[in-house]
Amino acid sequence: MATVLKQSEVIASRAISRPCAIESGRCEAGRAPPPAAAAEDVRRSADGWIDFEFYTARAHAIRGAAIARLAGALKQTMRTALARFYAVIRAKRSR
Repeated sequence: MATVLKQSEVIASRAISRPCAIESGRCEAGRAPPPAAAAEDVRRSADGWIDFEFYTARAHAIRGAAIARLAGALKQTMRTALARFYAVIRAKRSR
């Protein structure tokens, strides 16, 4: 019984010793940004403002490429499905 009590005390002390175990919201809010986010990796225009046109065009290009890949995959899937369907119809007619 003493061993069980000792283990539960150790587990309880570990859970409480971390500040995030009690107040996770406070711990997350006080955390510093990761090094990649802290670095100034933002493209700026000549006047120092963030270049929104560049990021908008980039987002449209990425979105367009993703849609094109999706359309190609859908096209290939439909070709395969129609080929199978046509093979089944030909097999039924040949009987």
